Amino acid sequence: DSDDDYDNDWPSTDEDLIRDVIVTNEIFDPTDGERARINFELTDDAELIVQIVDGNRVIKTLYSNDNQSEGDYSYYWDGRNSSGNIVADDVYEFRIMADNGSDSDTDRAYTEVDTDGIIIGFPDNARCAGFRDVSINSPFCKAIELMSKKKIFEGYSDGTFRPYERITRAETTKVIT
Repeated sequence: DSDDDYDNDWPSTDEDLIRDVIVTNEIFDPTDGERARINFELTDDAELIVQIVDGNRVIKTLYSNDNQSEGDYSYYWDGRNSSGNIVADDVYEFRIMADNGSDSDTDRAYTEVDTDGIIIGFPDNARCAGFRDVSINSPFCKAIELMSKKKIFEGYSDGTFRPYERITRAETTKVIT
């Protein structure tokens, strides 16, 4: 299953078989034992495949089952490929595919492996409020968008928001003011 090239997704229909996709710990360091987690809802019984993709290559298949029941699901990725090796620092795609025989759906979310502290950032179409280190699938995205729109939080000059860093006293004072 893994390390295979793929050239076609399951066609997506108007029916959402996959909803509420959220990635937690989107930027993580597998050398420190960190993992990314993807959560989503499967709205009907279906064949389900969850993969990690780099460009057009499947790095690892996290889950594959012909008869998955509807419900909420979470899968972790430890930053390793199918051979058990930690992958290079880069942005990778969680690809979720569901097919129930009459409908099919494919959804995507992004995660970044970061072992050197240099943030690469998510693709433009997957960024939350324009911040390159927060994806639209972040559980914090709606709050970050609101606070950014109200100019309560503006982020940093390098285009990052740094949602997992502690806020300084000076930053706290600016927010309160």
